[in-house]
Amino acid sequence: RTGGPEILKQRSVSKETVEKLEKLFQSGHSPCSALNTLKYDLQEELGDSYVDASADRSICPDFSFCYRLYNSIFKKTYVAASGDSVIQDLQERLVVYNNEQRETCGLMELTADGQIVVAFCTPLMKRIHRLARHSGEIVVIDSSGYCGKNSRAFLLLTHSAAGGLPLGVIVTKSESQNSIATGLNLLKTLLPGDAFYGRGELGPNVFMTNDCKALRQALQNLFPQTTPLLSVFHVLHAMWRWLWDGHHEVPVEDRQWLLDIFKKLVCARSPVELKTTYHQALLDPVVLKNQQYRDHLTAVFAQRRDWATCLCTGLSTWCETTNNFVENTVRILKDSIFYRLKTHTIIQLVDLICTRLEGYYTKRLLGVASGRPVRCEFQPDGVDPDRIVQEDESIYTVTTKTGGIYLVNISLGMCTCPAGSSGALCKHQHAVTQAFKLQEGHNHLPVTSFMPNKSLYEMATGIQEE
Repeated sequence: RTGGPEILKQRSVSKETVEKLEKLFQSGHSPCSALNTLKYDLQEELGDSYVDASADRSICPDFSFCYRLYNSIFKKTYVAASGDSVIQDLQERLVVYNNEQRETCGLMELTADGQIVVAFCTPLMKRIHRLARHSGEIVVIDSSGYCGKNSRAFLLLTHSAAGGLPLGVIVTKSESQNSIATGLNLLKTLLPGDAFYGRGELGPNVFMTNDCKALRQALQNLFPQTTPLLSVFHVLHAMWRWLWDGHHEVPVEDRQWLLDIFKKLVCARSPVELKTTYHQALLDPVVLKNQQYRDHLTAVFAQRRDWATCLCTGLSTWCETTNNFVENTVRILKDSIFYRLKTHTIIQLVDLICTRLEGYYTKRLLGVASGRPVRCEFQPDGVDPDRIVQEDESIYTVTTKTGGIYLVNISLGMCTCPAGSSGALCKHQHAVTQAFKLQEGHNHLPVTSFMPNKSLYEMATGIQEE
């Protein structure tokens, strides 16, 4: 029995596993990205049983085997495709994908300066456009964290009872305004006539983005009748990073207080409340002793029309709700479909969108519709629940077993660790939610109304139930 695990590591790789790897290689994956994708698929398929299966070489082979198999098939060491071969590979992949879907769901174009741009609106995304009422209200465009090797993915999301749902994806090799505009034009070509819940070419009432000038300008040119707003999450996250940047010389004991002051501005419910809160902030003793922060606050407030939802009549509640749902889903998505994006080329990224994204959301929609919401689980190794201290309503100090100390703001979904400070979910945030029995994100609420269940099922399958 003691040799059991070692025996599993020596097993021959099964024929089924070899076929899976060969298919991934043919889709443009390298030995490394193919193995990572295989592991992801196994986790999705096996759930809690994955730990045992991962120790079995017949199911989950080592990298050396993947490398040898790749070479035996292609008779060459892996070299990332470039230039004309990339364009040809992408064109062929999109032709196959569109034929499989029996409609045009993906398009590619080269910009004047030779940059590759690919856009997707899958069958599921088209159904979401038609059935999700909120897609006509507010759409969040998020690109934070979706960085690959010389590529970036822009994900269009709206919110629902199942959390953030995709309305389109744009993949570019450049963040220039020309590339982004080309991607948006391609996507607009793919959209159904009843896109954005029937608003069509008008677009949604509001686009929420991060502070990407090229993206915001391209949106304004293409959808002039929509209101562009900075995402509340990104605005708060930007202030969080500014305060924790040592170059700004903000004392540690003042940072949370100053962040809370700014949060009151962001969450103001009316123009009068916004103005009053701002003037009170300028007279706050802690603000007065931090001149750099005061100057920064003044500069940010001067741009309030870009982020203050209370200045958009009737949109404050919608914007707040959308951020709660969508931003949490964005972070979960980074840990699932795009969990290894930095190791992927544009060809591999396109393949993930063609083969994984649709299945991920279909599974999620069906799970929520049946009352079994999908959760993102963390194993908080190294975090002792007894060493988590609640400082106030939102702030927790987490001390790890190795002596590391991290500050978690549970209301903003942020942590001072490298993962948490970049906007991702981290084990420290998860440990806090478990230790204090907090709800980890509103997008895990069960669906109780029959109509949402019915709509979610139709989104997932395309089948209308009577």
